[in-house]
Amino acid sequence: MRSTMRTAAAMALAVALAAGSATSGEAHEGTRSKRLLEIAARYEENLAAMRGESYDRLKRSEQVAARRLNDDASIELAYVTRNGRPFYHSVENLDAARTISTDLVWPGGGPRFALTGSGTLPGELAVWDGGAVLVGHQEFEGRVVQIDTPDATSFHATHVAGTMVAGGVVQAARGMSYDAPLDAYDWVNDDGEMAAAAAGGLVVSNHSYGYVTGWYWNDDWYWFGDTGVSETEDYGFGFYCDAARAWDEIAWNAPTYTIVKSAGNDRSDAGPGPGGGHWVYDRGWKWSTATREPDGGHDGYDTIAWNSTAKNIIAVGAVDDIAVPYTGPSQVAVTSFSGWGPTDDGRIKPDLVANGVGLYSAVDSGPTDYATYSGTSMSSPNLSGSINLLVGYYRETHGPAPLSSTVKAILIHTADESGPADGPDYMHGWGLANIERAATLIGDDSSDPGLILEQSLSSGESASYHLAADGLEPLVVTLAWTDPPGPLSAPSLDPGDPKLVHDLDLRIERARDGAVYRPYVLDPSDPAAAATTGDNDRDNTEKIEIGIPEEGDYIVTVSHKGALTADQSYSLASSVPLTDVTTGVPDAAGPKRLLLAAGNFPNPFNPTTAIRFTLARPSPVSVDIFDVAGRRVRVLRDGETVDAGTHDVVWDGRNDEGDAVASGIYYYTIASGEAHESGRMVLLK
Repeated sequence: MRSTMRTAAAMALAVALAAGSATSGEAHEGTRSKRLLEIAARYEENLAAMRGESYDRLKRSEQVAARRLNDDASIELAYVTRNGRPFYHSVENLDAARTISTDLVWPGGGPRFALTGSGTLPGELAVWDGGAVLVGHQEFEGRVVQIDTPDATSFHATHVAGTMVAGGVVQAARGMSYDAPLDAYDWVNDDGEMAAAAAGGLVVSNHSYGYVTGWYWNDDWYWFGDTGVSETEDYGFGFYCDAARAWDEIAWNAPTYTIVKSAGNDRSDAGPGPGGGHWVYDRGWKWSTATREPDGGHDGYDTIAWNSTAKNIIAVGAVDDIAVPYTGPSQVAVTSFSGWGPTDDGRIKPDLVANGVGLYSAVDSGPTDYATYSGTSMSSPNLSGSINLLVGYYRETHGPAPLSSTVKAILIHTADESGPADGPDYMHGWGLANIERAATLIGDDSSDPGLILEQSLSSGESASYHLAADGLEPLVVTLAWTDPPGPLSAPSLDPGDPKLVHDLDLRIERARDGAVYRPYVLDPSDPAAAATTGDNDRDNTEKIEIGIPEEGDYIVTVSHKGALTADQSYSLASSVPLTDVTTGVPDAAGPKRLLLAAGNFPNPFNPTTAIRFTLARPSPVSVDIFDVAGRRVRVLRDGETVDAGTHDVVWDGRNDEGDAVASGIYYYTIASGEAHESGRMVLLK
């Protein structure tokens, strides 16, 4: 009966959100609101189907193993799958603002920023957690609203909400967005409620919980693996599951909605040791003495589970507090419990790290009560509350809300280096979030555009951008995109089949000689190895760093492999302003097109090259040559009518004044009416 009532309530919420009555936020024009409400209804139905007789029987069970779990305040039976496996939600608990430099964007933190979250509209910032927030706590000052109706308040939900938005009545407990309103939900129907709230304009949400995976202690050890898949390892670690795909589907349909998730605390769970007694689920909880691996095996990798493996979220690991300004990677100490990647298909997780140790915040035992907790449950709201400040500042300086891929690109681009080697790793992800550097990039882009770009590719397209390096500072470019939901694998141990649907590629070329720089890549077969560079065909984030590049012009290219199932938005963050060069469309549309370009031959060339194109009918044609800065170098044809058929136009490497041009990268453009083609050439001398 309870699940039916909750489903009806959530459906009513979806209708209210669609009508604009539950939120003052406004959905981004790219948000597929109707589709999100359909998704919400589907998730409601799925939840109801998995909360039937098997679920009720396990909730009522008086067996000692089941009763202990039902009485555990830190977990809750979420549902029982159609094949009889129980899944339990679990909170992920074991001077945050200083660690990720959020204090430096608050009023008084520096001369440039004064961000408090005050511009956040109701319905734009939300938290899902294991119960109700004590909305009457003095730290919330009437700014927190419980949207659904949980049975009871939760210490964990209240602490997480406080880390996000506590007003600072007690200064040490001040939250990251301390003037912002917050919508609160419990975790019972998170997928459906998230989809419905996204349809109504939700911008940032926090999720400091997951599903119990591997070993769990409650008076005795429990092992949550599926013995039908593996007797020794819980296949949920690294596995891209229905829950991960659901969040990717929501994010794909709500492009300005950023989902922030704790990476989990399983890495320190070792179980009872070889032959030690424990409970295992096999059509009921049964006692076992079988030997099973510690979570993460012998090295601690592959300890991020279930929906934390989603592509389009920001999964946050936990590090110790840094009480002084960041000076180098040696300061960043990942906690003993924080989950490590990779995912089973080799993607980088966690995405970022933040402080998860010793966070002091509100709790639900009374309106003036506080406590200190540690865990990735704390690092996640530390970051989500700070992201809300960045979104507000972006809207203040740029107008519309940023794409969630833009938020991700900015955070990864400005993260402080962490770990034993340069670049990402499976322990710290892309590094320690630095909110001041992120805000600085946003502010600089508003006065010097081109540091942050939001663009889109259609299938078959590529896009190129020019930048000029001064030879004094590192050159860094970061690409991120919200990928369509990926394919699912049958339950199995470490399936390596890729989950990336749209494989975009980032490259930087030096204009002088065409030297190519590639993004960071990690090797999932050797997870402790340092990052190298190459073709990243796993992640929907790519980053290129060139230490101190040679002074001069460079070309940044965004392209893709295979076919795109739909137009793909993407975001770029750069250390140097980017200017558009050209968008190239290869020959893929068939013979009905007026103009088809076949490239130039030879390429590279010296001293001449022939640019080939085909016309479907007689038409005026213009052919121009541009350098990497977008300056026109030579006019080869200036609108003269050309007969139907295939033609070659020869360029001799000279400009309109007859002078030989320098070696480097150049672009040709061919235009006939509204038809337009372009391509890249390299002149080598």
